[in-house]
Amino acid sequence: MSKSFVRELVVTNYILIGSFAAIIIAGNLFYGGSAEAWGKSLGLLAVLALALIFKVRRIKAKGQKLDERLQLITYRAVTVGFYFMLGAILWFYTRELVLEGQVSLRTVVELLAGMVGYIGGFLVLNKRY
Repeated sequence: MSKSFVRELVVTNYILIGSFAAIIIAGNLFYGGSAEAWGKSLGLLAVLALALIFKVRRIKAKGQKLDERLQLITYRAVTVGFYFMLGAILWFYTRELVLEGQVSLRTVVELLAGMVGYIGGFLVLNKRY
């Protein structure tokens, strides 16, 4: 396993999860978020930061066990598509939180469905390959 591949995975995670933070901050700034909306958004940003920390640690710890070609295929197919979808959902999440002060059930269900799809895809691909 080359170190450049592990570094690429780490940088990709920084970019994708960092873009979620940018979406949340931009949404609050664009829609003029209240103190309550900013408080809830900061909680979501903290969760994203924890996810980033744990993902990077896991990638670095298991760097020797990664099959480069297979990992690249599954990583690109599953996570990049999921992150684009999740980014759009997070934009509406932030918009609803800032403008209406609460998040609709539809947006919460979309967010949970995305998470279940991501975890399910990971488990299926992990067992299959």
